[in-house]
Amino acid sequence: MDKKGEDEAGKGSKWYNDRGKLIHVWIYLSVCFSVTHAAESTCIVIATATLGKQLGGISTGVLFFVYSFTALLGSTYLTYLAGPKWSIFTSLMLLVVYVGAFLIATYSEEAAWPAAIIGGFLGGIASAWLWTAQGLYFSRVAKQAVSITANQLDVHKGSSLPENSVSKSHSIDKKLEDIDLSEGKYRGSQTELAAPDFTADKLEEKNNNNSGKTGDLEPWDEAKANSVLSGIFGGIYVSIEVVMKLLASALFLGGGTHLVFSVFTAAASIAAIATFWIPHPPPGILNDKKTISNSYGGNYRSLELFKSTLRLFYNDAVVRYLALFQINFAVALTFADFHLNAAIVIESLGEGSLGWLAGILSFTAAVSSPILSHIGVTRSGKRIGLIVGSILFGIVGLVSSIATEGQLISMGWGIVILYIMIGVGRGAFETTNKAVLVDFYPGDLATPAFSNNYAWSGFGFSFAFILFAYMSQLAMGVVLLLISLASIGGVIRAYQLTPTSIVGPKRSIDEAKADDVSNIGYPDIGSIEIGGKAVEV
Repeated sequence: MDKKGEDEAGKGSKWYNDRGKLIHVWIYLSVCFSVTHAAESTCIVIATATLGKQLGGISTGVLFFVYSFTALLGSTYLTYLAGPKWSIFTSLMLLVVYVGAFLIATYSEEAAWPAAIIGGFLGGIASAWLWTAQGLYFSRVAKQAVSITANQLDVHKGSSLPENSVSKSHSIDKKLEDIDLSEGKYRGSQTELAAPDFTADKLEEKNNNNSGKTGDLEPWDEAKANSVLSGIFGGIYVSIEVVMKLLASALFLGGGTHLVFSVFTAAASIAAIATFWIPHPPPGILNDKKTISNSYGGNYRSLELFKSTLRLFYNDAVVRYLALFQINFAVALTFADFHLNAAIVIESLGEGSLGWLAGILSFTAAVSSPILSHIGVTRSGKRIGLIVGSILFGIVGLVSSIATEGQLISMGWGIVILYIMIGVGRGAFETTNKAVLVDFYPGDLATPAFSNNYAWSGFGFSFAFILFAYMSQLAMGVVLLLISLASIGGVIRAYQLTPTSIVGPKRSIDEAKADDVSNIGYPDIGSIEIGGKAVEV
């Protein structure tokens, strides 16, 4: 986090102490993110089907190959180096370059290959960096949404806080004694009361201005916050993608690929620039840029951030089992983009229907997202969501391995059934999967977890795009079926385990509080990380 970001995060207003503002910012970010990313994903669909298997496929393969290695080796470091806000802004701007590369390819045959390869390279870096930064932003917003109500207190004149309160060291009892009880009582959190600059007057002003509305909020636990916020993002993300893909079909009929790529480059640019105005997220235990050059030594800490994603995968069986679902998702989506779109839909329904079928897939994901979010309010509900997604991917693989290519072509619009099943599975990936990661790895521990998530889904995309070019429909169907079965087993096994600490020996809560220099406070809501070490609170 840069100096300006630290100053904003430290201001007395602290926008993130209002859950309503948290949700509004999250919606704004989700819309900007989704427009840019939907432009990218829609262009991939159009390019793969219209620019030729070699140009479209290799460009996409380069993107996902670079994406995977960036997620595995560099996205965590980049995210903490620039901070979540500037990471999101910068990576989205790089995605605009990738979308623009397709526009160049349609206007100049000579520049098509260089543009596709360079665009794919930059797009791969951008995508991995973007999703990791979004995961950290999401994790911090979710943790803050829980903590807003986790430690609320009704305080009266002369009240005393419990001996184990995090705020005892800041003499809150004296602050409570100074409060004028004309209104009877005031509601505040231990975190607010613990701040050295939080006076009785500020508490009274907060009560008068907010009429105790913070106290009226329904308390959220981690599972609830993760499910609600992931549901908001997933619903917006896939809904906007539906609109973009339907728009692509209309634009394609009106002006071909030139018009599609021109409009989408403009839309991606506007949405990416709009993220300049998102606020910095609630502060985390790790202090972003300062983490790179703190008392541990810059070189040491930088190396640790590079290694954190690999160390998580090596040490923690849970993330390895969850990786099977992420690979399963990637293979299923590649099968839809690379084979169903290019070999089946174009032959049976024509190029103009590509956007409609892709839109149906995204629409199904949008509709299923709130349902999966509701089911996923509990940890066991999230497990069901991932298993259902894997089963549906497997059914698509089974059908494709039994039926011939000619039989699928003869289905006409009946092929939409396969798109619907893949769409529900995608809803599980965009909504349930992300909430599962934050459930298992709360707070800043989510950063290497999200890096792993996108690394392995990226490897799945990359190798599927490359290998599927040389495989029959039968072989592709069998591969998808086998990976789906492995994914089901992986999800079941992951929920039988407890994630292993990946950041070093655990510290006591007293040691954690001693390092709480930002006066963030540590409500009893799960694991956090301080100075590179896991803390159970």
